[in-house]
Amino acid sequence: MNADANWIQAVGVLPFGLLVAGMALGPVVWSKGWGRHYGKVAIGLALWSTGWTLGREGVAGAGPLLTVARDFLSFAVLTGALYVVAGAIRIEAPGVGGPVAKGLFLLAGGLAANGLGTTGAAILLIQPWLQLNGARPRAYQVAFFIAMVANVGGGLTPLGDPPLLLGWLQGVPFWWVAAHCWGAWILAMGTLLGLFWIADWWLGERRPVEVAAGGKWRVTGGHNLVWLVVIIGAVVAGLAPGWRELVLAGAAWGAYRTTAPAARAANGFAWGPLEEVVLLFLGLFATMPPVLEWLPGVTARWAAAGPGVWFWGVGGLSSWLDNAPTYWCAVRSLAARAGVAGGGGMIGTELARGAFAAHLAAVSVGAVFFGANTYIGNAPNLLVKAMAEARGVRMPGFGGYLVRFTLPLLLPVWLLVWAVCFRR
Repeated sequence: MNADANWIQAVGVLPFGLLVAGMALGPVVWSKGWGRHYGKVAIGLALWSTGWTLGREGVAGAGPLLTVARDFLSFAVLTGALYVVAGAIRIEAPGVGGPVAKGLFLLAGGLAANGLGTTGAAILLIQPWLQLNGARPRAYQVAFFIAMVANVGGGLTPLGDPPLLLGWLQGVPFWWVAAHCWGAWILAMGTLLGLFWIADWWLGERRPVEVAAGGKWRVTGGHNLVWLVVIIGAVVAGLAPGWRELVLAGAAWGAYRTTAPAARAANGFAWGPLEEVVLLFLGLFATMPPVLEWLPGVTARWAAAGPGVWFWGVGGLSSWLDNAPTYWCAVRSLAARAGVAGGGGMIGTELARGAFAAHLAAVSVGAVFFGANTYIGNAPNLLVKAMAEARGVRMPGFGGYLVRFTLPLLLPVWLLVWAVCFRR
């Protein structure tokens, strides 16, 4: 029975694994075809996974599939709305910056992510970041942007990243993460900032060119900031599904209609990057349910472990899976260990003020920080990659990103955070 169950589960997980492998290897071994056919691959694997679920569970499997479809629709509408609205706001740098100016920009972007969310901050700031890096931005500069603005930066408030928002909705106090995780945040951001300065000095021409004297930052399309506030408000207010998507779509339509096409063109706005993200994440959402079905059994095995195991475990899973359900499975497993019963806001509240607060902090940090490890670790990663490539930046493929950035740059930072904050 166990062997049969394991075999069935492996077949269910296979489409997700194939899609991740395709994203990693497709641009390398099928360089000419992947760019034209990745959508067909993603949709084909989504249909395979859907057929497997219905064939295994029959009508009972329709419920979970409808939930996945609803979650994907919410994701697509939110990402699309942020892309349209932020893409209509043009922030112009006064000139090409040196390592100091660019490092301060990354730090400011990370702080902004705690109010705008990592997706909102990444979409809003990627164009001025590319401009600040001159006519030919480099891949490592985009990689540091992904790490610091699109991931780690949003680790202080529930507005910053979806798992923290989920924790807040389950009763974790709004400022609890900032109060308990600020040390890990400062350590990670400070270390990444130092590494960026070294890399930018070494890989650049070693001739820092600071922001041009007398130049000014300029913002055009600033009226769209109102629409951005509407989007953030709709998410934080917890509007019912359906109504929330209507508000988000309305904000995107308002921004699109009130911004001149020439202004969007000057900002490098194009639909291609959004199309790539939506199609690939359609495949990921559709093929992920069998993986998430396996996930609670994994987190339950860590019940007796200390915060360090939860940091690496949740972080490792969040590098490949949606970090929100990964966070939630970990919180439920922690609650079972702590003897916390009930639902609603009880779980988060009790864990935050109980003996397992350090474990909850490790789960929070791991879920947010490790999203920078892969292009699919957090939604804005792939979007930033696509937008950078649209501007001519030669970004590495899935595997190349792991080899060139995750292992040599990010892994030592996570080791340092673990050793200082969670090694107990």
